[in-house]
Amino acid sequence: MALSRLVSKAFSPKYLWLTNSTFGTGALLFADFCQQNIEHYSLFNTLSGRKHDYRRSASMAVCGLTFGATGHIWYKILDKYFPGRAKGTIIKKLLVELCLSPAFFLESFIVIGLLEGKKFKQTLINFKDNFPLIFAVDCFIWIPLQAINFYFLPPQFRFLYVSSITLVYDIFFSFVLHRDDYKVVKEKLQKSE
Repeated sequence: MALSRLVSKAFSPKYLWLTNSTFGTGALLFADFCQQNIEHYSLFNTLSGRKHDYRRSASMAVCGLTFGATGHIWYKILDKYFPGRAKGTIIKKLLVELCLSPAFFLESFIVIGLLEGKKFKQTLINFKDNFPLIFAVDCFIWIPLQAINFYFLPPQFRFLYVSSITLVYDIFFSFVLHRDDYKVVKEKLQKSE
């Protein structure tokens, strides 16, 4: 009974922005913790003394907060301009999302890069190098998942659905964002051998 009231309150119009922002932050933060553990225990198990990068996790959390806050607003805008669940309406929503995803990814790369102390030019190069992979994954994974989202879910639960399925995607996203870091570590390892 208490859980039901909590869920009802959290997904009410009054608290939905806070709920979505919290889920967005938590999803990216959790995904980065998972990805760093994968790195530490699989990829770099020969690297002694490697510790969790809390600055990186904080950067991912800030990106998650912006993802949650803007995602909340974004779904309201989509529902306002494209109301309903008709096939044509869902296709319009998906096309708009597909067209705007490059801007979202660029924003994510810039925010995280700058928070991690990387130079702006380096962040843009990282975006340019990784965008084809991220966009391909976006097209082949997110478009079908978003079609399910728009067709079956009521508006107040859309961001929760997105946050839940992004856990796996965000691990991948964290890997792509920090892929250049792996190259640097591997070069250091090779030089020390």
